[in-house]
Amino acid sequence: MVPLVVWGGCHWDTIVRSATDCGADDAALAIAEAECLGGHAANAGTVITALGGRAALRTVVGDDAPGRAALAALRSAGVGTGEVLVAAGVSTGRAYVVNEPSAKRMWVRPARSAGADVASLWAARPGPVGAWGPAALVMDVPLPLEDLVERVPAGTDLIWAPGPFVSERLGGAAQLQRVAVVVLNAAEQARACASPAWRKATAGTTLVVTHGRRGCTVQARGEHFEVAATPRREVDASGAGDAFAAALAWAI
Repeated sequence: MVPLVVWGGCHWDTIVRSATDCGADDAALAIAEAECLGGHAANAGTVITALGGRAALRTVVGDDAPGRAALAALRSAGVGTGEVLVAAGVSTGRAYVVNEPSAKRMWVRPARSAGADVASLWAARPGPVGAWGPAALVMDVPLPLEDLVERVPAGTDLIWAPGPFVSERLGGAAQLQRVAVVVLNAAEQARACASPAWRKATAGTTLVVTHGRRGCTVQARGEHFEVAATPRREVDASGAGDAFAAALAWAI
């Protein structure tokens, strides 16, 4: 199998599960804590391998303890790390996630996002890198869409999950027509649809919008579909959107 190329962030997470909600001046009661691999692209890569597929990650980590831990976890999961850049001048991102009964809180440090480092990696490596294969997944990378579509070679389907950068990197109809699938959550879609240009431009591509436990909607070739989720007891939704994008990209 040709690996699916995944561009995006990789960091190290501390996830805390809380039995209570934390008000502005209160302390939450933590009942579980774990450290694990994190970052949208890293999450996606491990999901692809868990599905029996192959993934090759392109990201940046620091030459530090969290970076080494992240690389070890990726390799243990079977994710290809040959294109991961280990940079001495970069601190691997650390994310702190608190899952409360009714909310999720997340902090990431350092202030310079991991996505900015991935953008630097993209800029430092002109032209196609390595074997792209039939599809590529690009997640939360703060780059103009025209840069993305110029880098991905003809014959490779681009699955683009821009995340929080969607409102800044809309792109025009010409660029979006070269994107096979755009994946957004409902909040990202709401921001994007504030732009009439975005609504017009997405008419030429497949747009998938996730709605959590309600499933997703698909807009393709002028048609609109509702796809229900399989009912399950929700335990921890951390990384659920990454898992969805990964499974969709591998299926493509």
